[in-house]
Amino acid sequence: MVRCGKMLLRSHRSPARNFPLQVPRFKDRRAVRTYAAGDQCSVGGLLESLEAYTDIVKAEVLLVKALVDGEEDEVLVFRGFSSSLIRSTPDDPSDPCLPEGCQIVGIDRLQAPYKPSGDQVPIQEGLTVAEMMEIVEACPGMR
Repeated sequence: MVRCGKMLLRSHRSPARNFPLQVPRFKDRRAVRTYAAGDQCSVGGLLESLEAYTDIVKAEVLLVKALVDGEEDEVLVFRGFSSSLIRSTPDDPSDPCLPEGCQIVGIDRLQAPYKPSGDQVPIQEGLTVAEMMEIVEACPGMR
C-alpha cells in the first residue's frame, strides 16, 4: 500500500511492463449535490452529502435535528454512516434514516467522538441546510 495524500493506493506490477501501476482504492463515495439557499432538497441526498463529508473530515460528528410527522428526531452522521438516535435505523445503509418530507430543524457540528453524556465540544450549532452545504462544498476532497 502506498499513501498518496488522503488516498490509499495499491501498488501493482504490470506483468507486461516492468513499472508499477497505481490503482486507487476508494471507499463508497457518493456524489455531492449542491444546494442554494431556499432550494428544495431531498433528505436522502442531504444525508448522502453529509455522510461523504464526515467520511473525509473524521474529526467531526454531525447531529441532524429534524421533525418527522410532528415528532422530534435526531440523526447522528459519523465517518460516512448515519444512524437515528430516537427512531429505528433502516437495516440497509443505502436507505435514508429520515423519510422524505421531514423538516430539518438544524445541524450541529460536534468534535468527534460523540459522547451522549452531554460533554460534547460543539464546533457550530444550529446550522441551516444551506449553511451546512456551504461548509460541505468548501471541504477539500469533496469535488
